[in-house]
Amino acid sequence: MAVEEITEGVRNLAVEGDAPPAAAAGGGGEGAQRRAAGSSSNRIQVSNTKKPLFFYVNLAKRYMQQHGDVELSALGMAIATVVTVAEILKNNGFAVEKSVCNLCNGGVRFVREHDPNRSIRYIPLQSESGRKLLQRSGRAPDDISSVVLVEKDRSYIKSEAVLRIMEYLNLPFPQLAIFFKFVPLFMRDFAYDNVADNRYTFFGRSESESCEIL
Repeated sequence: MAVEEITEGVRNLAVEGDAPPAAAAGGGGEGAQRRAAGSSSNRIQVSNTKKPLFFYVNLAKRYMQQHGDVELSALGMAIATVVTVAEILKNNGFAVEKSVCNLCNGGVRFVREHDPNRSIRYIPLQSESGRKLLQRSGRAPDDISSVVLVEKDRSYIKSEAVLRIMEYLNLPFPQLAIFFKFVPLFMRDFAYDNVADNRYTFFGRSESESCEIL
């Protein structure tokens, strides 16, 4: 189902006085989502399950009514669901984005400062152009679980993308990229995934900065 169709459905939902969303089949209703989120009462842990998107949209609306705001959290492939839910809420005036990832912003800023030839351009993966580039590189259009570097004839993801980006930068980064290529790919990608999954814990978020990619 297209995001536009889902958004149209959300427009018909009332913000106030909504009935509590029914628990999805298979267990793991609102209580389970809150327990999975830990101690934060306004956090929803989105999982990569078969729960319908409306379940998370309605749950996020209820949390905003109860707490004034909501924090959506996810790992891996479920990040795409978080992005879609956030877009629906923002498009319908229910929420605004409050923070940006310090690691992502810092990484883009660092590359810009060390890319003398301005060889690299930046596109949000969840944008229409980003979705087309994902499809062109053989990935699902809603898979935003990794940085993706797209060149004319091929694309790179995860640690391979990071090393390829380093080759475009000024010294000594191309030489460092050659050195790191001696590390087996599975070890590099394991390190990449661990940093990506814990980026908010390690590097935090900023509510005062704007996204460097937009």
